[in-house]
Amino acid sequence: MAQTTANKMTLTLSSDREIAVTRAFDAPRSLVWEACNSCEHMKYWWGPRGFDLVECSMDLQPGGKYRFVQKAPDGTIHGFNGVYREIAAPERIVFTQIYEPFPDQEVLVATTLTETGGKTALSQTLTFASKEARDGMVASGMEWGQAQTFERLEELLASLLGGEAPSGVGAGASTGAASSPLVVTREFDAPRDLVWKAWTEPDRLARWWGSPGSAIEVARLDLRPGGVFHYSMKTPNGTPMWALFAYREIVPTERIVFVNSFSDAAGGLTRNPWIATWPLEILNTLTLAERGGKTTVTLRGGPINATAEELQAFEAGRAGMQDGFAGTFKQLDGYLAEAQARA
Repeated sequence: MAQTTANKMTLTLSSDREIAVTRAFDAPRSLVWEACNSCEHMKYWWGPRGFDLVECSMDLQPGGKYRFVQKAPDGTIHGFNGVYREIAAPERIVFTQIYEPFPDQEVLVATTLTETGGKTALSQTLTFASKEARDGMVASGMEWGQAQTFERLEELLASLLGGEAPSGVGAGASTGAASSPLVVTREFDAPRDLVWKAWTEPDRLARWWGSPGSAIEVARLDLRPGGVFHYSMKTPNGTPMWALFAYREIVPTERIVFVNSFSDAAGGLTRNPWIATWPLEILNTLTLAERGGKTTVTLRGGPINATAEELQAFEAGRAGMQDGFAGTFKQLDGYLAEAQARA
């Protein structure tokens, strides 16, 4: 069994058709999972140094498809695509991968994340159709490329943990995310189970979500990947406004990934009624962490599939969004206190 180590990464030829890769990251598993499974973050690290991720699309569900396109330093384009076979967030993901110049050489990739003491071990097994295909991958410089890729991932994780804007993305990247996500964090004096219910049960959500003074009416809440939260919000002046969450990932009591958009009564996407250049879609990751009976809520969000004009509008609106979430989370704080007092 041949084994080599490069820049904290260990690569093992574990069988005639397999390559096993392991790497430890100084970050919690939930953040490693998020960084590995969203275009918003992958544009900063997916590929060796000098390579840009210029296209990224993901339908993160069993049977869903993805496609990534890299631009090499010499200007050549390299496309990869595949299908998700298994998703058990934030622990394990299995997918096929095809390098598009060789469409008949499919590789099965299985990745497992294990957290210990706030650090995460990544274990990845690549299974090839033949020994010749595996040996060809090794000879192509895979070890060097994967080691550099994981170095870039480690740098991204450090910047996210430090609250800094990530760096290192090439100018040609067009994955549709802003330069850095909007991050809102708040600790609530309530257990995680109750906070989760406040985010996921329609009667509770309607009690606090939205801008202060507005009334929420829930049309539909279908809490599952592919489901939606469709609601109207009536402002103090009586004008109704529709909005939509499109759920992508649900990890009960821990994590929700959803796309937030303005909407209409039929559930279609519409433009922001006040800012015409506002992004149509905002990808959000909500995480809940409990310690000592209190729950820290972190919401990270940024535009996807956005134009340069839309990205500019999002950047200009950061201060207003922070103020808006401060008011909304104040309402959640009040609801949680009231709910515990009634219990």
